[in-house]
Amino acid sequence: MLDELDKELERRGHKFCRYADDQNIYVKSKRAGERVMKSITQFLEGELKLKVNLAKSAVDRPWKRKFLGFTFYRKSALDEWIRRRIRMCIWKQWRKIQTRHDNLVQLGIENSKAWEFANTRKGYWRIAGSLILNQAFTNERIAKLGFKSLTKRYALAR
Repeated sequence: MLDELDKELERRGHKFCRYADDQNIYVKSKRAGERVMKSITQFLEGELKLKVNLAKSAVDRPWKRKFLGFTFYRKSALDEWIRRRIRMCIWKQWRKIQTRHDNLVQLGIENSKAWEFANTRKGYWRIAGSLILNQAFTNERIAKLGFKSLTKRYALAR
């Protein structure tokens, strides 16, 4: 039934996301959002004979609304989490104590500290947040591996 709505939104050139009867339509301004909300409500109720729940419908910023339990973030603790996750995966790949030691030394960690951390029994996630791995795998080094900061991408896209 809502396939007609999708076609109408595509015809109008809107960016949108729909799952079942839940829908988000993205526009550049609040004024445009209010205009689109009014015209789409008229389309749904007039053309498709569907009822729009105005109590659940709103015009707002994407990071202030949830869609299927998800939301957008303007500033990301997500970047930090992803970098820590990358450090954790690398640490996990270096399974053997000798490999961990040798790689830490190669990345500029002093020999005694490298042995201390290579022999640790702490969990992967905890080690990934440690000062040693943050010194060994700086944000710049992780960027060279191919991780592009989401915050920087967002800033460039604006």
